[in-house]
Amino acid sequence: MPFKESMTTQVKPFQGESDFVNWQRRIRRQLQAFDLWEYVEEDKPTPVPGEDEDQEDFSQRLKEHKKERNQAMHLLENAIHDDVFDTLRSHGYDLLNSDPKVLMDTLNTVLTKATTGSIQSIGQELFSLDADKFDSLRHYLNRATYLRERVNNAGMGITDKAMQTILFGGVQKSYPQLYFNLTYGGHAPDYVTVLQTLQALANDETQLSLAQVTGGTTGDDKHCKKCGKKHPKDWPHHEACKRCHKGGDDACWLLHPELREQWQQARSGGSTPVTPTPVGNPAGLHFHSGIHG
Repeated sequence: MPFKESMTTQVKPFQGESDFVNWQRRIRRQLQAFDLWEYVEEDKPTPVPGEDEDQEDFSQRLKEHKKERNQAMHLLENAIHDDVFDTLRSHGYDLLNSDPKVLMDTLNTVLTKATTGSIQSIGQELFSLDADKFDSLRHYLNRATYLRERVNNAGMGITDKAMQTILFGGVQKSYPQLYFNLTYGGHAPDYVTVLQTLQALANDETQLSLAQVTGGTTGDDKHCKKCGKKHPKDWPHHEACKRCHKGGDDACWLLHPELREQWQQARSGGSTPVTPTPVGNPAGLHFHSGIHG
């Protein structure tokens, strides 16, 4: 494609390290479209007169070289935000060494190192996320999703399988029953199912205010005669799960999902003996949110 001085790239100006990898890919394609990438990719020396080359031919070749080099610089500089040049100047880049290859090499040296360090830091946080350190499962999921997007946007993608492993590790301590349900028998559901399950549970926590449902005991030393445990006096007893806690029957299934199938069959008056659902069996994930292991 012939270059015209009025042309500019369609690349959004580069402003910071977080998008350097993507920006570099886009600007390369633009320069290749104008047959100018070679001025960035390799150290293209200034032409010297060839043997038996007359002065007019050499002057024309030199003029073409300078023109294309300046075109490459024009496109590069218009695809980089002014603030970035402040950073480059602090690393020795200035008008005296202004060159397409020198400019890209300086960007690579300065920003690849910074980007890699930043992404490594984000990756470390993502792989060490623990739901127990967040106010709610919703906050944990939001943070995990955000960090994955940051890493992916930098061109260093986190696969669904890796994300599934991260989520399992993050909920293992805070939600041991759910973790056991999801990993029962070594046959874990796929990433999408795991994410949807956790999102549904997060929604239920919000609706039921789980922090209140599982609140602490009072100073009363007496044990409840119905459930045998200590708890605030205003906690009602639930026949569904044979326990005392705040909330309705839906809270029973959030706290004890393994009991719902057995209770529903007994309530329907079925004459067939009910086999209790094993703790950790994915079939136990049938509370009102619609989660299915």
